Amino acid sequence: MSCPTCYENGTKCPKAGDNTLLCQACCDNPVGERLPGGIYSAALSRASSVLTGISPPLVDAVLQFKGPAAVVSVLTAEEATLLASKGNDPIYDDLVFGNMNVALSLVRKRPGEFAGIRARMEGILNDAGQAAQITKIETFLSILTRDVEASAKAVVVTNTSATAYKENTFPLYMFWHMILKKVIVGQDSYEETEQKTLFDSTTNKVYVPFEKMPKCKTPAHLFLAFAMFKEAITVLRRTALRAWSGLEAQLYRTEATMGFAVAQQFVGEVLRRLDLNDFENIVCLLASGEHNRILDDLRPPLQPVQLNQQNQQNQQNQQNQQNQQTSKRIKLGAVTKQGEFCSIIKSAPPNVKPLTCHQFGKGLPCIAGVTLGQGHDSHVGKCAYHHE
Repeated sequence: MSCPTCYENGTKCPKAGDNTLLCQACCDNPVGERLPGGIYSAALSRASSVLTGISPPLVDAVLQFKGPAAVVSVLTAEEATLLASKGNDPIYDDLVFGNMNVALSLVRKRPGEFAGIRARMEGILNDAGQAAQITKIETFLSILTRDVEASAKAVVVTNTSATAYKENTFPLYMFWHMILKKVIVGQDSYEETEQKTLFDSTTNKVYVPFEKMPKCKTPAHLFLAFAMFKEAITVLRRTALRAWSGLEAQLYRTEATMGFAVAQQFVGEVLRRLDLNDFENIVCLLASGEHNRILDDLRPPLQPVQLNQQNQQNQQNQQNQQNQQTSKRIKLGAVTKQGEFCSIIKSAPPNVKPLTCHQFGKGLPCIAGVTLGQGHDSHVGKCAYHHE
């Protein structure tokens, strides 16, 4: 008996023996597999081996995981009572020398109350008559001021590397980038062990530049990468396989007409449009015809005639023209058949016409006759010019 979903037997999938259990190869709630340490359980890799080794921050970005909501510190009963006295006149009239510790904890939880608490304590300081009280209040104000200043300087620590920025801004595009690396370079290419760092002398900071998109070397790389992307994104976004079939069909057409390099760029640009939230999903993008506009931008220009071929053609044309314009040199001999002519001597192109015999025009004997070997052997001895 095997599982009706993954077709594995009972040793690999519990659903094979009990249909009420969950399939080991499925992941119904990817976000629910996120562990407290920011990593994901093995359920993702079981659902798709493509997700093995993908960095958890990139998975967060693809899943659009924003993290838990900020926890607001709960006030104690004493703190709440002191805060409620803020609206009375004078402000914080419940604050006295004996409950300064309550005021300090209140400001640490609600830094916005610092100004009112401090004004009240300065008033108490002015009325204090004993040196011990004055010292204690001054110490309290010093601690209060220091805590508030430290709180104001504290910022939320975020990953500002180039990779983190692109993963948060273009999660689908970077997911495509990571899968291409796994296909082209190897299964361990997601580990950026050789990523170079640069030093910015203007800010004296070291930063990591954007990593270049790996390029497919064969159509097989492209098709394998998209198949892996389709499988993994189906698990993470919990979409049907046919949701991405339209883009897959466009990918095959683009590769057939423009080559795999342009097809790779095409997929990347489509995913960028989705990351920018210009379209709700991939089906809406294809229905709008946006993929055709992307293809128009990527379509390579018509290839011009190679210059060396054009030069060769020009030289050939010039040679042909020169050959046409140059009269063929004809060897002439004696005229043995006076009064007969052949008219083989002609003017140069473009106005080609037989040249007349001046000797015949003057009534004198012709002196330029046709000889053997000139292609007119049947007219040997005749005048080579035209008689009129």
